[in-house]
Amino acid sequence: MTTATDLDLELIAHLDFPSDIHCDYGDCQVVATHMALCPKCPAHEYFCTPHVEKLRNASPKLTGTFDKSCGHSVRNGDVKFLPLL
Repeated sequence: MTTATDLDLELIAHLDFPSDIHCDYGDCQVVATHMALCPKCPAHEYFCTPHVEKLRNASPKLTGTFDKSCGHSVRNGDVKFLPLL
């Protein structure tokens, strides 16, 4: 049985991401390992593993802003993180 996450990974597995994409969190210069998907539109931003873990461990009710792309403010719990393969 395929889960939603498996399907997400299958959909992006063929994409070739450059290895020099940096984390979009604040002024972080670490290489990104995940893509954060905006739950309100098709926008996305990139995050490094430490910042993904920080956001995953924060309260899902807290909000953050996609300030490098669409500008939407969303709850942490609504953001999906996809690993860059």
